[in-house]
Amino acid sequence: MTVVSLVTLGSGVRRTLSAGRDPVLERTLLAGFVAGIVPGIILSTIIEPWILGVALGPVFGLLYGLGFGPSTGSYLDHAVSAAAMSVPAWLLVHVIGLPLVHSRQPEWGLEGSTALAPTLVGWTVAGTLVGLLLVAASSVLEVRYGRVSRKPRQPAIETRIVILGGGFAGLTVAKRLEKRFGPDPTVQFTLVSETNAILFTPLLAEVAAGGLEPTHVTTPLRTSLKRTEVLMGTAVDVDLEEGYVVLDTDDDCPVDGRSTDIPANETRSIGDSASRDLVPYDHLVVALGSVADYKGLEGVREFAFDFKTLADAMAIRNHVIGCFERAERTADPATRERLLTFVIAGAGFAGAEFAGALNDFVRGTLIHYPTISSADVEVVVVHSRDRIMPELSDTLAAYALERMRDRGVRFELETYLETADRRTGVVSLSTGKSIGTETLVWTAGNRPNPFVELLGVPAERPGAITVDASLSVPGYDGVWAAGDCAAVPDPETGTRSPPTAEHATRAGTVLADNIYASVTGGSVSELDYRSPGSLAVVGYQTACAELWGRQFSGLLAWVLWRLVYLSKLPGTDRKIRVLVSWLIELVFPREFVQTMGERRRPPEEQ
Repeated sequence: MTVVSLVTLGSGVRRTLSAGRDPVLERTLLAGFVAGIVPGIILSTIIEPWILGVALGPVFGLLYGLGFGPSTGSYLDHAVSAAAMSVPAWLLVHVIGLPLVHSRQPEWGLEGSTALAPTLVGWTVAGTLVGLLLVAASSVLEVRYGRVSRKPRQPAIETRIVILGGGFAGLTVAKRLEKRFGPDPTVQFTLVSETNAILFTPLLAEVAAGGLEPTHVTTPLRTSLKRTEVLMGTAVDVDLEEGYVVLDTDDDCPVDGRSTDIPANETRSIGDSASRDLVPYDHLVVALGSVADYKGLEGVREFAFDFKTLADAMAIRNHVIGCFERAERTADPATRERLLTFVIAGAGFAGAEFAGALNDFVRGTLIHYPTISSADVEVVVVHSRDRIMPELSDTLAAYALERMRDRGVRFELETYLETADRRTGVVSLSTGKSIGTETLVWTAGNRPNPFVELLGVPAERPGAITVDASLSVPGYDGVWAAGDCAAVPDPETGTRSPPTAEHATRAGTVLADNIYASVTGGSVSELDYRSPGSLAVVGYQTACAELWGRQFSGLLAWVLWRLVYLSKLPGTDRKIRVLVSWLIELVFPREFVQTMGERRRPPEEQ
């Protein structure tokens, strides 16, 4: 009976798909259905009635195939992803669904959940098998019936759109253009980025503080885009008259997916260096973001860690752990004090959130270092204003300051950092105070990417490209800008929009729509976006939120913060991995492990 049902279900799936004639979708779902048959047998041993377990296997395989697909990733990638997917499936079926079917309360309690632990093991094994069998089934189908693809024939290209920058603004522009133009073969999109992935910066503090792994907050650009050509390189020059960008693609780091046989009218090498390429454009989007601005302060560039990239976060984590290891074995009180004092310059959103995460991280590790007490550790925030996080209302900013002080963070408000000497480990403040430290993290100022100076277009202080409400650069047809490197006007205040991911994403959407209108002869629109509010986390289970005029704080705001950013995180697999990590964090402590990579040497070793 069960075999007949499965065969009937599989035939129905195939007939439905054949009507739509989407070979990629058909192949993916067929592989998912086949991959779920054996796991269904495993599930039948832990689910009553057993026929339900048999049916759930192919259903799980179909849903996993739809969400992830076998076209990318190795056996190990799919095994891990499917195993992670099995956890919420277990929660839905065993913890909630089956008890409700049998008129019982869901098994939320510790005793009930513990009793269901064997079923969780069964789901995990079944999920792992689904991931492995999905790749295997897809490979067998490819060998048997050949490879299928939705890739269209190469057409004559009439419009070339080049996007510089793979951050929130740049990626949003590319995704929106793909949606607006659809499969139009006459329009080509090219995105140039120094890395092959987008970094979800709102969660960067959690990486630095050991809460999340680096791959959880980065998403490959190529998996986010369907037909945009991704070039990994650095824009080093631009000719606005002729309409081309000069890229340095660095021969030591080849660009994946690039053909070695490149037509001369599209991308060609120039000069004596084969790593310099010309990329012509009809529309140019500049979304290169910002870099740290040390304001010319003596010694700060050499001493401070930036806090903008994934490499910065990992370097900080490794350095902090190294400071604890050195402090554990040193006998000199002055050296020990410097090693256990951590200074953050700046208390905007980035600085305050990082200070809260770092404070939780270092104090949570004290259990592993019995000779170091809580009184020995100090996190110091130096801020030029009389209040932190100026983006928040006075009430919430005061709440955040009070909560962080209660947790042990020390604030030096209305104070500037004047000089820093890494060799002596001393940071000098405008109040005349000096702080001995081995760790200085700079979040006190940014400036637009220096490349914008090469454009020669109008700019506003501190160097941001002047754009109008349609995101175009006045006087330069076909040149657009968005994100941190552009002075995007805020429709509410008339001043420059804050450099946040939220505003960059919205501006990117409007910019892409206006390029589409320009190419198709439509009318451009103006950016008219009003932020629903702000969210900031200042410590574990403590946050501030201001949404649609209403204020939240404490645990509720912390839950809102996590839910909002989890929903905005690109990629279903990343969402699942982050969610699982957060659930694990409720039970187990954070890892206090240095990752592989170059260690920042102490001054005495240099």
